[in-house]
Amino acid sequence: MKFATKLTFIVTGIVLVVGFAASYFVYIANANVLKNQIISRYKEQSINTIDKLDRMLFARVADIKVLAKSPVFTHKCFTGKDITKQFIEFRNSYKTYLSLSFFDMNRISLADTYGLDIGKQQRLSPCWEEILKDKDFAMCIYVDETLQVPIICFMHVVKNPEGRKIGVINAKMPINKLNDILGELNPDAHNQHIQFDLVNSDGLLVYSNYNRKGVLKDKLADLEVVNNYLAGKEYCFVSQYAGEKSFYVVTPECGFLDFKGNNWVLIVRIPLKIALKPAVELRNKMTVIASTFGIFLIPILMVFARLMTKPIVSLRDAALEIGKGNFGVKLETTSKDEVGQLYACFNTMTAGLKESQDRLMNYSKELEARVSERTGEIYLLQSLAIVVSASGNLHDALVVAMQKICNYTGWIYGEAWVPNQDGTRLERDNAFYSSIEGLEKFSGYSCGLTFTPGSGLPGRSWAEKQPVWIKDVTQDPHYLRATIASEVGLKTGIGFPVIADGEVVSVFVFYSLKAEERNDHLAKLILSMLSQIGSIIRRIQAEDARKKLWEQLYRSQNLASIGKLAGGVAHNFNNLLTVIMGYASLLNKELEEKNKLKDYVQKILKSSETAASLTQDLLAFSRKQPISAKPVNVNEIIKQSESLLSRLIREDIALKTILTREDTTVMADVGQIEQVLMNLATNARDAMPNGGNLAIHTDIMEMDDAFIRSYGYGSAGIYVHILVTDTGVGMDENTRMRVFEPFFTTKEVGKGTGLGLASVYGIVKQHGGYINAESEPAKGATFNIYLPLIKLEAEKGRGESHTVLSRGGTETVLLAEDEPEVRELIKMVFEHAGYTVIEAVDGEDALNKFSENKDDIDILVLDVIMPRKNGKEVYEAIKKMKPRMKVLFMSGYSDDIIRKRDFLDKGLDCILKPSSPDDLLEKVRKILDKPGT
Repeated sequence: MKFATKLTFIVTGIVLVVGFAASYFVYIANANVLKNQIISRYKEQSINTIDKLDRMLFARVADIKVLAKSPVFTHKCFTGKDITKQFIEFRNSYKTYLSLSFFDMNRISLADTYGLDIGKQQRLSPCWEEILKDKDFAMCIYVDETLQVPIICFMHVVKNPEGRKIGVINAKMPINKLNDILGELNPDAHNQHIQFDLVNSDGLLVYSNYNRKGVLKDKLADLEVVNNYLAGKEYCFVSQYAGEKSFYVVTPECGFLDFKGNNWVLIVRIPLKIALKPAVELRNKMTVIASTFGIFLIPILMVFARLMTKPIVSLRDAALEIGKGNFGVKLETTSKDEVGQLYACFNTMTAGLKESQDRLMNYSKELEARVSERTGEIYLLQSLAIVVSASGNLHDALVVAMQKICNYTGWIYGEAWVPNQDGTRLERDNAFYSSIEGLEKFSGYSCGLTFTPGSGLPGRSWAEKQPVWIKDVTQDPHYLRATIASEVGLKTGIGFPVIADGEVVSVFVFYSLKAEERNDHLAKLILSMLSQIGSIIRRIQAEDARKKLWEQLYRSQNLASIGKLAGGVAHNFNNLLTVIMGYASLLNKELEEKNKLKDYVQKILKSSETAASLTQDLLAFSRKQPISAKPVNVNEIIKQSESLLSRLIREDIALKTILTREDTTVMADVGQIEQVLMNLATNARDAMPNGGNLAIHTDIMEMDDAFIRSYGYGSAGIYVHILVTDTGVGMDENTRMRVFEPFFTTKEVGKGTGLGLASVYGIVKQHGGYINAESEPAKGATFNIYLPLIKLEAEKGRGESHTVLSRGGTETVLLAEDEPEVRELIKMVFEHAGYTVIEAVDGEDALNKFSENKDDIDILVLDVIMPRKNGKEVYEAIKKMKPRMKVLFMSGYSDDIIRKRDFLDKGLDCILKPSSPDDLLEKVRKILDKPGT
């Protein structure tokens, strides 16, 4: 298509678009004006109509109230004829009413303007229901059965001078009386489709200008739509009705003075097509005008376009000649306007094209070389970023990056160094090297080295955060591996820092077999590549740390859940074992020494003691075993336990202790810390079937934010660090993750309970400490224990022991225990020992029994956890009655209040379940013989 034709159509199109757009915007503006006018008009009319309606109804209510106070009703001897006469005069004065009637309070008709139904009882209408609810006035609408017309009924109670109700006036007004007011809303002739509805609170039609037969019969068709908008306080809106959009103006009834109204609603509906008809007609006229103007404009534009494009055609022909290689073409013109200037510029351009073409050929060769080099660099960078991102961990990412760079540069050896946990040294992560002889030896030597900032090639690059290029490492006085590098034949060494967020996350070092001068371009290229993957490496490090934290959290939550279950199970077992051990002990005393059954009983006792030990391990794991914490020196505990641990392990295992000279005082239970050491020593012994070394180290360490981020646990502070290390078979990752779970064991069936390390975990956590295991298969295991350091002097010794010679007595014991079997056993034990026992099944029962026998009772034996009142509450209540009352608490320690309320810290005595009868009697005797309370 020619340019002139295009120009014609474009201009014509613009004119038409502008015309149509103007038509549209004028239509929108007019439509908005019409909408506002219609809404304003009918909103005002609706409000006025509703107000008139309320005023009229108010007047009718006032009429009935006046009529109810008529003198005819104050006369003591009024008759129905008198009332009828009064009603007829009233109706003739007020043409509004259809009929008036008077009823007594039993709904019997006494008077009526038409004389209908005199002496008959009127049906119970809605108005009567309101009157019978002790209201003086009621109003309702319905179709009168007698008159067969829709009416508005007004009822008012009539009272005599003494205020007693003597009857009810019933005035009926035909509902079409509302038409005089609502008829004012009738639309103009051109608005004949506008609809008006007046509905009551139930949506029933009271008035309609288009559905008069439906009055008091039909409900409003779009009642739900109207109610939804009324609920949102919207009174003017647009909605669908009868298949077309309409404006709605909704006006609720408000009442007048003391007339509160009937909750009627007036709805005005104006179809959108009727309301906006003038705007549509104007839009259509403007569209026709714009179209007509566009059609007449086309031939005029065609002529004008041809005149304008003639110089452009000449310019096109000249350009075609240049395209064929004819640079001698020239355009001739005498014009001084813009076209003439364009021709002159065109001629100048053709003259310079030849010169430019020659220069372009020279540039293209140089560009091809640069593009080839840059393409290789981009490919390396992209492939490096892709493979590093795809690496599953930091170790693999570093190896892949070294391999890619070595392949690109031709360097034969690369190694990656990463900062250690506390960021003070660089440690070798891995190396990549070719198969040249000697490189493996160099890698093995470098593996065990570490570098501080500024030391060695990695340390210098780390400290300077810049590439460090050493032409010949064997001649550099600052290079620390010069000797072995010379043996292998390495020459040039280059260190590159990998930086992310301004921090060095790794250092790459590369070597070449030949001495190379510093290549700044290559150094910048490699540094740029490494800076690109720095953020990727940081992300991988963060992902590794996140996985480590997640594993730690998962294990902690898992152990916490298992611990809660274990504590509950241990408590139930303790109650059962108390009964078993108690009856077995009593039976053991009753049997003679020569009786064969005595051996069986002793085996039962031994097995029960073993089971009790297992429940104590469960309680230790679940951290529900009570502890008697005091300031103790960890080093002293280890020294005192050393001989015991030596006997515990075999002779082919060497025990070594390396203890710090610093103060190692912690708040701990000595017995439980000894239990931790014995369990770890036993575990190490079983891990070294062919002998080995067991070492226990102590030192003081600060747990800071860096440590907590790295290991995923801990709380900032100073800790005593205990390391228990063995040279045993080690553990794989799955075993290490589950090693603290109760009942998890790698031993053969029958050779382990799986509770040893679980109890160690529980004891350490109960002391506010932390523990973790580090191990790999065939590389032994190390258990790290962290206990909070305190600045107090450690207590020495375990205190004096007191021997109770007598276990019997004649005193009276109040025994409160909710478990029947346990209570029966303890009662039997006390009675066999000579005591008098008063039983109580729960806390309330114990208080009642004490109140009845408080002068006879010498000691209380109370279970800690009981229904209705626990042991602590019982004791506190009894102390108010008898302050010097002696008490012994019993508990199975399943999340009980001994830990929560600190019973033992207050000097109260407690005995743990299960316990033998002898231990129980000895404890009671000791308390009874104690002077004072």
